[in-house]
Amino acid sequence: MSSLILHRISRQVIECGKRSYRLEPTIAKFSFSQTGTHTTQVQARTEVTSANREVIFSEGNGKSVTDSELTFEWSQLQTAYQSKRNEEILRAMFVLKICSYDTFVRNSMQLMSLGRWVLGRTLFEFLLRNTMYSQFVAGETLPAIQNTIRELRQCGIGTMLCVPNEEDLSTDYDNFRDREAMFDRNANAIFDCIGKTAVLNLNTLFWSQLLEEGGFSQMKVTAICSPMLLNVLNKHLAPYEASTEALEGLDIPSFARGFDGKLNVPVLNDNQNEHLFNVMKRLDKFAEACINRNVRLVIDAEQTYLQAAINQLVLVLQYKYNRNNPWVYNTYQCYRKDTYDRVMANLELMQRLGFHFGAKIVRGAYMTMERNRAADMGYDDPIHNSYEDTCRMYDQVVDTLLHLASRTPAEVMIASHNEESVKLVVQRMKELGIAQDAGKISFGQLYGMCDQVSFLLGQKGFNVYKSVPYGPVGEALAYLGRRATENRDVIKRTEKERSLLWQELRRRITSLAH
Repeated sequence: MSSLILHRISRQVIECGKRSYRLEPTIAKFSFSQTGTHTTQVQARTEVTSANREVIFSEGNGKSVTDSELTFEWSQLQTAYQSKRNEEILRAMFVLKICSYDTFVRNSMQLMSLGRWVLGRTLFEFLLRNTMYSQFVAGETLPAIQNTIRELRQCGIGTMLCVPNEEDLSTDYDNFRDREAMFDRNANAIFDCIGKTAVLNLNTLFWSQLLEEGGFSQMKVTAICSPMLLNVLNKHLAPYEASTEALEGLDIPSFARGFDGKLNVPVLNDNQNEHLFNVMKRLDKFAEACINRNVRLVIDAEQTYLQAAINQLVLVLQYKYNRNNPWVYNTYQCYRKDTYDRVMANLELMQRLGFHFGAKIVRGAYMTMERNRAADMGYDDPIHNSYEDTCRMYDQVVDTLLHLASRTPAEVMIASHNEESVKLVVQRMKELGIAQDAGKISFGQLYGMCDQVSFLLGQKGFNVYKSVPYGPVGEALAYLGRRATENRDVIKRTEKERSLLWQELRRRITSLAH
């Protein structure tokens, strides 16, 4: 490669700016029953400062610890990129740079449609298969997915497979019976994904590791349920999201009767109740299959105008299956202003009804959509005013749940691309005595992004997973276009990753010159 090409590439790499913020001290206090009538009180005080790249924790005894073990510097991260081929490094630098342009990401769906029209389907899919698709998608066939999983496993990283299927109100209509066949096809794809998760784990792990570690399978409720039905339910459930109370007939035990064919939600008509019953049968099938295959089922969060209904369905599923272990994971979005209150209400509900907490904690992916809808419909914006406010909420929720996981069977996935949040969790686990490989706490990042975090956690022996979509190019790219639009704030923060990729490429060129 000529020095001119390298010079042009280097000019495209932007050095990562150092973000500095301070988390105000917060108090998290709750109680939970661990065995019988025994109740434990937990109280913690967390203080974070990232200005000097240190994380300091203090508890009731005043003990403090400074984190110096998990450092996201080149000296520790170099081996993370040594396994990548030259073309993979160049592709990652190119794709992540293109995705850092807000105009490109904001108009990604329109640009893909234009590209398909101008270039034709064959040439368009060829170009995207070798750029965006290969960067963010595992592949179409089982051998391709196996190769991806094997490469990640060699670096200590697990996979959380997901099928790129979902719906929104804009594509929905209320003739549910005509759409059941489509939802059944999506359900079969998710069921197949659960099977692939188990089989691929079996092929990449020894039996002892498989039985101990299992795997994760990820899904969205709108792949198997009409968003219109969820929206109707949401209007009745949303006022009670941060409460343990519910309208008559909308409580968790009443909903759970739907698993036995006795579903009659009073706020729904017969057509809606029939569709909801079919949805619950699908979810029941997924959860049972996951338990039989030692796989955790992770159900994603979606838009606020659907999320109260989705949360209700997840809680009902947890009520049935999380009695002994947290097989079903919910997802909590910390860019919402009410997330901490909702988490605390759900913890109280779980204590009362006797099932265990399992969840993925994210910052959130629908910010622009949520704000535009709030402005158009004239209600208060449900999203935090700033990224820093979201980070404070994220760390507050995570710290509360780490305390819970240290004393109960609860499990938490820290789904974050933020290095400071990851460092905070690692140090807090140490303080609370949570073993890094016990399966209680896991970390998650998107496939094709944030490798400097994933690879380092894998090297250190933590449970870390990549969210890995797979499927045909057409379906996967539509999914990625939506994800790019929703996650553009995250994608724009890839300067450091691109800088590290450039350092590895420069190291290889320098070694060849000598």
